[in-house]
Amino acid sequence: MSDKMQSQWQSIESAPRDGTTILACYERCYDKNGFAPIAVKWRAYHPNAQGDAEWREMHGHKVQGLTHWMPLPPPPKA
Repeated sequence: MSDKMQSQWQSIESAPRDGTTILACYERCYDKNGFAPIAVKWRAYHPNAQGDAEWREMHGHKVQGLTHWMPLPPPPKA
């Protein structure tokens, strides 16, 4: 995948469902400061918990209504 392709929003249906953290846009991803996408990953609440995997934010809360995604940018260099 080219750098240009990776930096564009893609349909959530094409997002990886392997536990990779992604940047996601949802139906209401605007707050009082403007555009506010969130980091999510496809997972169960906890590895030892019963239940199906779902889109969850970093604290484990379900996130519904996701529409688009893109890979996270690379971390800053130390």
